[in-house]
Amino acid sequence: MGMARREWLEEYIRPSVAMHRRATRRRSAYYCWMDVSALLAVFLVIFISFAVTPENLCSREAVVDLFTSAHSRLTPHAIREDALQVVVTRDGRLFLGNHEVVPEELPHELRESVRAGAENRVWLMVDSRAKYGDVKPALNEIGLSGVRNVSFLTQPVPATGANP
Repeated sequence: MGMARREWLEEYIRPSVAMHRRATRRRSAYYCWMDVSALLAVFLVIFISFAVTPENLCSREAVVDLFTSAHSRLTPHAIREDALQVVVTRDGRLFLGNHEVVPEELPHELRESVRAGAENRVWLMVDSRAKYGDVKPALNEIGLSGVRNVSFLTQPVPATGANP
């Protein structure tokens, strides 16, 4: 059929409205996109939980005011779950992790923790108002446990507003 003839037929013979409705009902629609609103909601909850959670070295941080040091470094191993954190408070009490220990029990507790798989290093957190007389027995007891790597945890010196 020639092109002119086809155009003439399309002009004068139009299909009915009902046929158009049937054809649109039969047409399948393809959904070529993903709905990512649920994924976005999950990411938002995870982000908020990390943003709100404070980064604590241990649960005694509110009790212990750490020394400030100009040469402090980040120590990510100190906040591990199995890290041996010994805390000396300003009144001379000793804490291993979250529980209080007497100085005589400290070597035994440290040896047991190292046998259980902890790193052979003690992270010592000393209150800035503690006396050296309270820290010395803790260091002696750590030495008796056989752990030779002792690191003092300090806070960095706050930056001043003016840069030279």
